[in-house]
Amino acid sequence: MAREGLTNAQLATLAVAGLGGNEVGVHTEDAADAMYDLAPSRFCWRKHRERIDLHAVRVALADAMRGDTPLLAGGIRLGWMLTPAGLEWVRSRTAQVGQAVVYRRGTLDSWLSTERGRLRRTEAYRKWAGGDRAFTLRDFEDFARLNSYFPPKQRAERLSAVENAVASDPELLALWHALVGASTGTTP
Repeated sequence: MAREGLTNAQLATLAVAGLGGNEVGVHTEDAADAMYDLAPSRFCWRKHRERIDLHAVRVALADAMRGDTPLLAGGIRLGWMLTPAGLEWVRSRTAQVGQAVVYRRGTLDSWLSTERGRLRRTEAYRKWAGGDRAFTLRDFEDFARLNSYFPPKQRAERLSAVENAVASDPELLALWHALVGASTGTTP
């Protein structure tokens, strides 16, 4: 595979994607295992090549959060997740790495297709398609598949997953911004 031309931050992004980082926060140690599998020589100790260098892993993950368009968000406590830009980067690099990134429920494209289909079956989407912009908090919660009882970490993960799903679909993105505005009492 053509992984030689990728930076450590890009390898970290691929590893997080492979572990479902488009939907849930990925633990640093799980990311380390996946990164070591992708490029063992980059993420190992110098003297003991069979051991994963967690410092190199953490630096690569942190580097993926830097720049004008960060590929990852999160951190050690919350876990690592793809940003919408990171998701798009992974999808665009499929040919470069030689195969689709397969994660716990199939490919990223199959997840996007499934999630967008679910979003289009919501009451909020039916209202949007019919020109109704009077969204309720319940419309927002159904669209995002969450409620007021979600702990902060899971709530943040769920909101990031929706952001990833709608990022490259202009219609769903516009609806999402309208729903967020309605849920917070601001105009989109």
